[in-house]
This record gives sequence, C-alpha cells and structure tokens, in this order.
Amino acid sequence: TPPAKATAAIGKASPAPAAVRPPVAGSPGSQPDISEAKAPSGSPQAAVSSAPPKRQAPPSSQELLEHRLVLLNGNGRQGIARKHRSWLEMEGFAVAEVGNFRDFGQERTTISYLPAARRVARLLAQTCYPQADLKEAASLPRNAAVLVVLGHNQLKREAKVDRRLAKLQAVAAALASRSPAARAASEKPQPPEGGSAPAPAAASPRAEMAPSPAPPKPASLTSAELISTRISLRNGNGTQNIARAYRELLSRQGFTIAEIGNHIDFGMIQTTILYRPEAARVAQTLAARFFPQARLQEARLADGLEVKVILGKDLAGPSPDLLAQLGP
Repeated sequence: TPPAKATAAIGKASPAPAAVRPPVAGSPGSQPDISEAKAPSGSPQAAVSSAPPKRQAPPSSQELLEHRLVLLNGNGRQGIARKHRSWLEMEGFAVAEVGNFRDFGQERTTISYLPAARRVARLLAQTCYPQADLKEAASLPRNAAVLVVLGHNQLKREAKVDRRLAKLQAVAAALASRSPAARAASEKPQPPEGGSAPAPAAASPRAEMAPSPAPPKPASLTSAELISTRISLRNGNGTQNIARAYRELLSRQGFTIAEIGNHIDFGMIQTTILYRPEAARVAQTLAARFFPQARLQEARLADGLEVKVILGKDLAGPSPDLLAQLGP
C-alpha cells in the first residue's frame, strides 16, 4: 500500500546521523577534517598564525656586565683576539679572557652561549659578527657565558673592524682631551695631609683590589692620584642630569672627571665602578665616600680612562645632606 512505500522511503533516508560520526584515525576521511577546519579571518588563531615573530628586547647593561665573553683565535691571524677585545669592550661588552683556539683551522666564526646569556649572544651576532654561527650550549669552557671562536671568514671583515675601532678610539681621545685635569692642576688642590704633593704612589698589590673591611679614607689619596686618575661618569639609570650632578660633586673634591654621558641603556640596576689595577685606591675611595652600595670590578678600560662609574637605579643623585656636608 502507499503508506508502506512511504515508510520504506523514510527508512532509506535515515542514515544521516551516521554521517556526523568522527572519522576513524588513519582513515582517508580523517585528514580533510583537520586541514579544512580553518579559523575565521578575524579570530585570534588567524592573528597568531599570520603575525611575525616578536623581536627580542636587547640585553640590559647589567646583563652585558654579568655575561662575560671569552674570545679565542681560531684563524691564526696574530693579535686578532686582543684587537677584538679592545673593540668589543668599547662597544659595551665585557670580555673576561682572550686566547688561542685548539687549532687555527676554524672556517666559520662561532658564538656559543649559555641559555641565560642568549640575549647578549644575539646582540653580539647582530652588531658585530653577522656571519657567525650561533649555538646554545649547556656548558662552556673557561667559565665563559659566551664563547666566540674567530674563524677564517672573519678575516674578510677585518677592514671594517679596523675602521670602527679607529673611530671609537678617536671619540675616546677627543673626550679625554676635554678633561678637567688641566683645571684641577692649575687649582693645585692641597693634599689632605697638607704640604707638597708626594710622588705618585706605587700600584697597589692585587690583594688590595677587593673592598677591604675598612675602606680607605679620602686622606689616603694624594694630589697626584686625584689629578692623574681620569674618571668617566655614565648615566645608567635614566635620572636626568645625574651624571652632571656627580661631576660637580666629585670635581669639587679634587677628582678628575674626564667625561660624562649616557650608558648604552638605562637598565643598570646596581652602580658599578670599573677600574684599572693601578687605580684601585681611587675606586675604593669613590665607593667608600660616594657609592657605598656600588660593585667594584677590575676591568680593561678605553685609553684615557682609569676609572668608569656607571650610575645605577640604586641611587637618585647626591643627597642635599652630602652636598652640605662637603661644603663649598
């Protein structure tokens, strides 16, 4: 009868629910379900997939000081590691050691780094060694945070390095030529003990370079030390005119401020005093009198400087009480 045929037709059309069953894994129907499930153009998923990767922020001043470099000569060019140490230090990197690689057959320059020093290594590659191979390492020899092996491919770039280094040295020499040393000498500040200025003191032994339990008093410095020790003040915390304020303060006390300026960025957390070995007593006196919270660190500095003070976020400037205490 007609009703029975209608029932059969309905029964044949009923498999619709089976069509929505998920395909069996590995079956031909499984792949289209994944690839065709496109996110709407305005959805967050689409934005994530189309957005370019974010550029990593450059390392802070503190990171550049803490993650020290070891430079090894892997190409045999005499003196190349020493030259690159001078260059990189003037660019703001901290170089702990230079030496020779195990042989001079290194074809490509490599930069190996510990995970914590990734940002320093990447900045080094971007600004100084764009042809280098970057490698993350779980550990490095010589207590390095970043290990640079200079390969033969670096030799093609040495002319650029020489020009850059000459430019940096010329800038440093120009700044040193404007040093107030001549003014300090003409004023002839009296030595704290009174009388004529004694001969320059001999370099302190290495044991005196670490901060002593009782920091030396300013009276231990001679006029010759005050005049001949050239100091750089760098603003590492972003406080406006802080380097100028400390220049005024230190100049009034007889110190020779060769230059002031901004550090490579304003991310320095702790004030740091870098010094040559022969300027250890001046560095210690600066720490004892003006920067008691500072970190003292022996370092190689640019020609024309014996001490470099990087002003950190742990200070805001000379306090009025200190200025009043020091007098006019």
